[in-house]
Amino acid sequence: MIFARINKPLDKQVTSLLEMFASYLGLTDGEIGDIVYLAVFILGLSVDSLGEPSSDMDLAPYKVWSEFLYHYRPNAAKRLFVWADENGIPSSNLPRNLNALSRLKKLNNDGDERGYSVVLWSSIPEEIYLLESIELLTIDSHRLTDIPPCIGKLKNLKYLTLLSLNVTSLPKELTELRSLQKIKIEVFSPKLYHLMEPVNKLTFVPRELVQFIKLNGIELDVSPSIELLFK
Repeated sequence: MIFARINKPLDKQVTSLLEMFASYLGLTDGEIGDIVYLAVFILGLSVDSLGEPSSDMDLAPYKVWSEFLYHYRPNAAKRLFVWADENGIPSSNLPRNLNALSRLKKLNNDGDERGYSVVLWSSIPEEIYLLESIELLTIDSHRLTDIPPCIGKLKNLKYLTLLSLNVTSLPKELTELRSLQKIKIEVFSPKLYHLMEPVNKLTFVPRELVQFIKLNGIELDVSPSIELLFK
């Protein structure tokens, strides 16, 4: 069940099932901790925030599982490439190659040196976690009406810019962006763009996110109309 939730949080239902399963098997807290440690290790995630295993583990055999899961990445990449094609994102902005994708440092939708016009994204795919080295992300699209939790998977992201923001809330998972140095947000204005389209006014910013920004000294640049949400 843990492996089935790759790159997703465990919801209450799954957590309850895990607790019931652990109780049925009579597992101790230490044994459960060891299972979680192994799961995190196999998934290729950082174990820095976890305590040391209660038993002396030989992790070498479990590298086979890590390699097995890694080979699923091409399938995830294919889904990401389909999304990029559907949104008209040129390969010069988002390479259609897994190795190049993992080395990508910045992504924006404002075109490239060949003069592409702004591509208005309608969604952010879950597979965005494949951009594991990305440091700068700029999205300018009023068609994007939701910022999904998966954006928190970009652990090396330093600069996040959301222009023409047309959402009602921001996800608390933005607090997982431990490398973040600056966040810029400009809200969408149909009058500014001479468009007759619906507007979703940003009305909710999680307190965890506000505290995260303050405690980490993250530079904040937002439209005057939403400044109070970050106080």
